[in-house]
Amino acid sequence: MKKLTALILCIVLTVAALTVLSVAASAEEAGASAAASDVGLKGYQNETDGFGIRLVAQIANPDTYREVGFILSNGAVEKKVSATYMFKTLTASDGETTYDALEADADCYLFALVIGGIAQDDALTLRVKPYAVAAADGQEVVGEEKSLAKAAGEQFKQQEDVHIHVPVAHVEVAASYATGGKAYWACEGCGKKFSDSTCQVEVDEAVAVPAQKDDETFVSGEETPYLIANKADYEAFAADVNAGVANAVAAYVRLTANIGSADDAITVAIGTNTGTHYFEGHFDGNGHEVYVNLSSTTAVGVIAYLKGGEVRGLTVRGSVTYTNATTTDNSAAGGVVGLITAAGGTVTDCHNWATITGTDGCNVGGIVGQNNGKAVISGCTNNGTVVGGKLGNTARGVGGIIGRIYQVKTTIRDCVNNGAVSSTGSGATVGGTGGIVGISTMQDAAIISCTNHGKVSGYRFVGGILGRLTVAASLQGAENTGSISGTRDLGGIIGGTDSSKAFDLTVTGAVNSGDVTGTGDFVGGIIGYVNASGGVLTNCENSGNVTGVKVVGGIVGLLNGNKTITVDGANVHDCTINGDQSVGGWIGRIVKGATATFANYAAPTRVTYQLAGVTTDAVAGFDTNGRTDGATAQPGEAFGTCPGTAKEA
Repeated sequence: MKKLTALILCIVLTVAALTVLSVAASAEEAGASAAASDVGLKGYQNETDGFGIRLVAQIANPDTYREVGFILSNGAVEKKVSATYMFKTLTASDGETTYDALEADADCYLFALVIGGIAQDDALTLRVKPYAVAAADGQEVVGEEKSLAKAAGEQFKQQEDVHIHVPVAHVEVAASYATGGKAYWACEGCGKKFSDSTCQVEVDEAVAVPAQKDDETFVSGEETPYLIANKADYEAFAADVNAGVANAVAAYVRLTANIGSADDAITVAIGTNTGTHYFEGHFDGNGHEVYVNLSSTTAVGVIAYLKGGEVRGLTVRGSVTYTNATTTDNSAAGGVVGLITAAGGTVTDCHNWATITGTDGCNVGGIVGQNNGKAVISGCTNNGTVVGGKLGNTARGVGGIIGRIYQVKTTIRDCVNNGAVSSTGSGATVGGTGGIVGISTMQDAAIISCTNHGKVSGYRFVGGILGRLTVAASLQGAENTGSISGTRDLGGIIGGTDSSKAFDLTVTGAVNSGDVTGTGDFVGGIIGYVNASGGVLTNCENSGNVTGVKVVGGIVGLLNGNKTITVDGANVHDCTINGDQSVGGWIGRIVKGATATFANYAAPTRVTYQLAGVTTDAVAGFDTNGRTDGATAQPGEAFGTCPGTAKEA
């Protein structure tokens, strides 16, 4: 475009003829009216030994006009150039440039314009219209437009059908990441087909176009993502990310079809710890599925390592397995993402049906195995079975949505778990197992409007929403309907809070209707074990049966020594609370030195209290008299035993 614009702006009018007639008509001398038929494009003259061109127009009734010239356009820039001389005959003219001869028709005259400085390799098209200005009234008349086209290495040729092609791309087979396609460009004016957008080569049918990764002009973006249309595309893209190819690592990618099957599963993850080649781009599943059979000794998932990127709209089927018997802080398996790095990431509207399995001490999640950065996980669903190994004396997690939160400001919103979640353990277990989150060990996690319907089982710190919490967090609108089972520290919403330091925990509007069953101690309808100060439970509701050995409560199992909690507006109803001792409608046991503050107290309704399976009437209200530590203590509708402090706000 710059070359054509410069050419038009630098046109020089040249006169050269054997016979010259000067036209000096004036408005006073003219009397005839102007007519468009008086002016027309006669043609052109190519340089005999060059690539310049002399445009030639013809005019009848020359005394009628005071000005003649040409209107030139390259489709973007228009230039009007007037002539001052006219000729009867144009031949070889100036001794330097030779043109073919051209003569005017009878009673007509020619006028001309020379365009020089055109390189042999130039390719251009010019629209040309002759014009004349009437002397009598200044009316401008314009002749028929034609176009002159010059291909690289060729002289100009005149086109009879005059227009500039306006190409429109027609894709017959879209090129995808590693697979070529077929396309053509058709002029919306004349309908002719061309091989590319320059409309230089006319074709009869679609032509081959390169795969996107092989097209040097293609740049992936939000509106122009790399397309994954088949398994070859997928595997080529994964290989490029894992090799650290920059265009792939930070690419926009979109699936256009389901990839893989049970008989032909995907076996390569995207992103690798080898060379720290993590995926940093945007992966749009576009509502499609990937069927995988992934197995690795490092973090594993469809996206094994996500670094500040995004995954959305993806459904995963098949199996994802972490196989390394030796685990580290970065051992993680997830259906969609294995590990989100410290750079954070976003996972939106993703759904897992795959079975996710990890060895002892691995962080395992239906959607994400482990998060080490600021992350947002929203609108995701797990329907697959999540199986963790043995959780020992290190902080590991197994969860329906995410196994472990290991960084600040993680938000999990509008997520649902329907799959069974399980782990094993022993008395040394400090890991957690949860329907949504296994364990959170970094502050400011927010779990908002999340629901668990799946069965959750483990040894210790097992919860319908969150297994174990050691830092500040907020739960809003959490709901559990799944059965919760294990040995100790079990809760319908949170298995346990556990920290020597006080931290802010707010649980608002939590609802549990799933049965919580422990073969050991510290079992609660909302939280099983409170071993941290600062918790506030507001408007929480439990209707699930709660069963354990020692210390069983409709809202909280155990409030440990020197810890505090506030329970505001709890609602316990239509359930059975059963334990061998310390059975409470709200709290099973308040240990000496601990303080529980109650607000908006309402007695549990339609609740059956049992001691070792024997139905026993409960002590009403906040009576602390006679609250003993012994197994013979009668259940209390507020709490079971209370060596500590229970007070109303």
